[in-house]
Amino acid sequence: MKQLLLLVLLIIGAMAAGESVVIQSWESYPTPECKTKNKKGEWHYLIPHGTKAKVIKWPSKVMKGQQKDIFAKIDMFEPVEVKILTGPLMGKTCSVLYIYVNLVQ
Repeated sequence: MKQLLLLVLLIIGAMAAGESVVIQSWESYPTPECKTKNKKGEWHYLIPHGTKAKVIKWPSKVMKGQQKDIFAKIDMFEPVEVKILTGPLMGKTCSVLYIYVNLVQ
């Protein structure tokens, strides 16, 4: 839980598109999933632990969460648009759940 809280505070402190991140699973959560859409429908891919990515767009709810109670508006299951930089999905643009996004320090 402390790791998750630290992650939330780091993300809120450095919100900017183009931020370098690592996709990681947390404790009992399943393997991270990447969702993409094209003309044939929606595709789901599993992302290997430690995959590097660059944020294209943070969720608007997360960006607005920097008010009085920073935890009131954060939904860990909001999608974050990222571009995968390493691994078998390199070059793909997709959405990943916020809970799996970890800022690179």
